[in-house]
Amino acid sequence: MKGLRRVKIKHIFVAVMIVMASVCFAQTRNSTPDYVGASQCKECHAEIYDGWKSTMHPYKFQPASPEAIVGDFEKNCVLQTGDSKTTMFKKNDEYFITTLGPDKKEHTYRITYLIGGFWKQLYVTEFPNGELHILPAMWIVETQNWEISKYWSDTIYQTSCSGCHNTGGEINYDEATETFKTTWVDTGVSCEACHGPGGKHVVASKQDAADTIINPAKIPDPRRAAMVCGSCHTRGTSVDGKYGYPYGYKPGDQLNFMFDEKPKLHPDDSSRANRQ
Repeated sequence: MKGLRRVKIKHIFVAVMIVMASVCFAQTRNSTPDYVGASQCKECHAEIYDGWKSTMHPYKFQPASPEAIVGDFEKNCVLQTGDSKTTMFKKNDEYFITTLGPDKKEHTYRITYLIGGFWKQLYVTEFPNGELHILPAMWIVETQNWEISKYWSDTIYQTSCSGCHNTGGEINYDEATETFKTTWVDTGVSCEACHGPGGKHVVASKQDAADTIINPAKIPDPRRAAMVCGSCHTRGTSVDGKYGYPYGYKPGDQLNFMFDEKPKLHPDDSSRANRQ
């Protein structure tokens, strides 16, 4: 009986140690110092950085500029839908869209950010309280024409889109004043979106560097590794239904614990929507 008791105690001890180790791992990964930004990564990974810049990820969200605008704001710049007219125009180096606002009255909105530009480009404005909203006109690159965007004006960018279009974001919503002071370390999808915050990594010694960052290719569980991509390339909502992305997810986390998948599929299970 004493021997059996010792075996049971040993098993309990091992189980507790495993749980404690798991908790410590989670706390270590989740308490990593702040995101540092892609420019910091470039210092040691210049070739990888240049390869990343040639992909579409950095341009999923960027400040509006003449170099980045692909829509026609000068000639083909009116979109008529029923009795409603939306007009796009340029003034100096700034871009504007005049359309019906949430109050059903006509307003002119300055474009502050851009989404995409390879297949289509959407235009984002900032409301006085800091809310970001995707404007109703989107430019289709293949047809060189404007189409209506479905996101205007109920969709708040910070809660619906930001987690997958920006890196190292802090929504910073003040409920008392109903204002946003949102920040990002990188406006687009950068290195740390897939590798996690790099604060510890950039100060680690050479021998410890690999242990201070997530490398999806080296996550032992292939399903968990695929979740890194799936965190943005799977449609759904956070489990509490408040966000259109897995709010709080970090590479290496168990995605299905924090994300309710809602894919858009054809009857044969093939995708009928992008980014899946």
